[in-house]
Amino acid sequence: MADPQAPTLDLYNAWKSGDAAAGQAMAQRFSDWYFAIAVARYGEQASREGLERACQLFAQGIASVENAAELESWALAILDAELQGLTQEGGVDHACRLTGNRLPSRLLLSAVAEAECKGLPLLALTWSPNVTEEELRHAAEEAGGFPIAILKARYELKQWLGMKEAVPFPDLKSDANLDYLPLPLYEAGRLPDEEAAAFERWMLSDADLRKEVSDFSCFSLAMRSGALSGLLSASSKPARRRTADSPRLSYEVPDASWSPEPWVVVFAACGLLAIALLLTLG
Repeated sequence: MADPQAPTLDLYNAWKSGDAAAGQAMAQRFSDWYFAIAVARYGEQASREGLERACQLFAQGIASVENAAELESWALAILDAELQGLTQEGGVDHACRLTGNRLPSRLLLSAVAEAECKGLPLLALTWSPNVTEEELRHAAEEAGGFPIAILKARYELKQWLGMKEAVPFPDLKSDANLDYLPLPLYEAGRLPDEEAAAFERWMLSDADLRKEVSDFSCFSLAMRSGALSGLLSASSKPARRRTADSPRLSYEVPDASWSPEPWVVVFAACGLLAIALLLTLG
């Protein structure tokens, strides 16, 4: 039986040798990779059609890839082509099933109002396009180091959202994974193109990283859209802890205007991809 954790090239070579289980594991890995990249860049709603087309083209063409070393770049070129024309500037703020059909910005503003996540101002700086690299580095060093302080602030926010707003993240570790230091910089669009591309290639080999990126993508994109921008102009005084009688921040955000389709749409596409892979062996 194929090891789902085996290197991608091992799965590919095993599939080419007739191992159907290896083909299925490889198909799932690539579809999860596609999904993580697509939603991190553009969000689930905007990228869905391109994502499904990319999965189909992957399944139809993988048998023609003769050199296993070219598999990764070939697959990524398909996704890039199918997502071409979408824009990631400015971010998006869309409700989804993970948030219980609540706008991510509303949940982020709840975290601001509760004043329990001390790292939120640092996240606001990180996700702001108006903050320079030098300014961000200085703020992060004062908060504990660059970029470790940013990563810890991200994990702190994620844990707060899971514990206080019942966002069903499957993993709510309290300690930041130090292997993922570039993670918030990638999500905030602060990595140079070459480093961002390397980070996305790394995701193919790390299932936990793919899941981490996918699960947090709606909040990352909401922060890109300015959900925490109010903190940038706030007083330098510490925020007051909100009491039961204290009003939440007055902040105009649009109501959710759509109800997303079940995630089974994406999973069904993954299943079709796996089936198509297996059929090519016949």
